[in-house]
Amino acid sequence: MDYPQEQDPGAPVRGGVPEHGRVPKYYAVKARLSALLDTWEGGTPLPTERELAARYEVARETVRQALRELLLEGRLRR
Repeated sequence: MDYPQEQDPGAPVRGGVPEHGRVPKYYAVKARLSALLDTWEGGTPLPTERELAARYEVARETVRQALRELLLEGRLRR
């Protein structure tokens, strides 16, 4: 399935984290996913955790934590 893409889907998350590294990776992933969700039509399924982890060059647990936060905020539904 083709998913709507970010401006630069290959850019690693660590590129968006300040040098001091105080922003957790899950938070950076959450921010990028949140921005991406704003461009998608309702009901569009997300890529798998594995695909998201590869896209953002993070561990699957990092993706899970970002997704949990978005679920708690009501941005996603299961």
